[in-house]
Amino acid sequence: MATQVYKVDPLHPDQDIISKCAQVILEGGLVAFPTETVYGIGANGLDPSAVAKIFEAKGRPQDNPLILHVSSPESVEPLVGEIPPEAKRLMDTFWPGPLTLILPKSDAVPSIITAGLPTVAVRMPDHPVAQMLIQACGVPLAAPSANLSGKPSATSAEDVLADLNGKVDILLDAGPTEIGIESTVIDLSGDVPYVVRPGGVSLEDIQKVLEEFGKKVSYEERTQEKAEPSLSHLPSVKYKHYVPEAELYLATGDVLEQRQKIIFYSVRGVGSGRKIVILASEENAPYYQPFQQAFGPDLLEIVILGSRQNLPQVAARLYSSLRRSSEELNADIILAETFCLEGIGLAIWNRLEMASGGNFLPWFDSDSYKHGPDLSEGKGDKMSISQPIDGQTLKPLTVLMVCSGNTCRSPMAEALLKKVWEDLGAPYPIEVRSAGVSAMPGFPASWEAVEVMARKGIDISAHISRPVEYEDIENADLVITMTEAHKSMLLFGYPEFATKIYTLSEMLGEFWGDVIDPFGQGLEAYERTADFLEDSLRVLAKRLAGLDV
Repeated sequence: MATQVYKVDPLHPDQDIISKCAQVILEGGLVAFPTETVYGIGANGLDPSAVAKIFEAKGRPQDNPLILHVSSPESVEPLVGEIPPEAKRLMDTFWPGPLTLILPKSDAVPSIITAGLPTVAVRMPDHPVAQMLIQACGVPLAAPSANLSGKPSATSAEDVLADLNGKVDILLDAGPTEIGIESTVIDLSGDVPYVVRPGGVSLEDIQKVLEEFGKKVSYEERTQEKAEPSLSHLPSVKYKHYVPEAELYLATGDVLEQRQKIIFYSVRGVGSGRKIVILASEENAPYYQPFQQAFGPDLLEIVILGSRQNLPQVAARLYSSLRRSSEELNADIILAETFCLEGIGLAIWNRLEMASGGNFLPWFDSDSYKHGPDLSEGKGDKMSISQPIDGQTLKPLTVLMVCSGNTCRSPMAEALLKKVWEDLGAPYPIEVRSAGVSAMPGFPASWEAVEVMARKGIDISAHISRPVEYEDIENADLVITMTEAHKSMLLFGYPEFATKIYTLSEMLGEFWGDVIDPFGQGLEAYERTADFLEDSLRVLAKRLAGLDV
């Protein structure tokens, strides 16, 4: 049977509906409901049979413990062996709210909740619907996130239905959640308070409270090898979490380096025929938009997470953006920016790292350009970006300039792009070549082209013309033609490479128009063409370098 959906006012939910949901829970059923963080699947936390249905609905391994949600701090006492004074102070400060405390369990808590561990995780959510539901039930609710195990958490009713329609009895739809990232989980069962999972309450704020007790909160990124069983309460390091259907890769570094990485890998990925979705900050999105316009939405789209100055907004949009990228925009690859580690930024980082499986976009070593991944490789029907391999070098971004005879426009464009790229300081290596759709091999550049390039301090006297060949298109990341006619000829001859062939005007995203052929029109016409190419290629180079135009 399909899940029954009740729309409720998030601030003033209908008491009759809440009572109906409470009855379903007390009879052993499942109800998906909103909290201030994400949507959860609620079951009677004291009924092992009901709790078992959560694991079945989510496809969640039973050695992955659950959180018990309570309606008041007093409700915690029967569930734990003791409440240390620092736990009481944290409850007073942050409850109701996105903070989960791990404490020694009492015998009242079924072992299925804790996966056999001697501790239990408890929290008091700060959402009227959640609070009313727990109060109406009169029992703590076991409530993990309402999504299939491993996928991004649900922050809307639509997300819940996409994963769990027919697997839960009722869904309370109160609109999107506010925080969008799960609670912070802190283990207080030992001598040292340990943050197992960063979340909606920052480590900085927790530390201010713990200082009153002379304690310092501990946190470090955990690997499966590092994790101790007593600390593996939430989330289990043995399993993937928050993973979208598309492969996700993270760009690190300062704001400039992040956008340079994303532009580089986007161009290479699109050239390989893969659909790229960029999860961007508001600050960097304008630098990606010209490429979105050039490549089109079938190959490149941008999803804006929010401003770097408003990380709560980024957190609130994160899971929905991961879902939308895969399920609505059909991404093969998601390239995501990363954010600072202060405040909720640490939780954002944690979720992105877990969602990506630790896949980062490496960058060129400034001395040797040593690097690893090659986006031309495919894994099934998805792109694969391998980790760096010692001694392996990343192929430079390869650009092929194409005109007719390869004696004037394309050799001038080749030389000029190399020059302006060098003048910019080369954020990464670029390799530029040229060829002609109707070129005869072995001819030098025209004397006029040689002359106007010499006036710009560039020597193309050694250039030898050559026709476009299959390998040229295959090996290029980006093929730029001087005119629409040249593009049409290449598409006719090489339709399999359509995702990497564009006119210069298309790449600029503006009304630059075709590059006029100066052949037979004298030196002045060559100068005009050379100046046009220099101006337009400087704009293109700055965009490829992620710089202001």
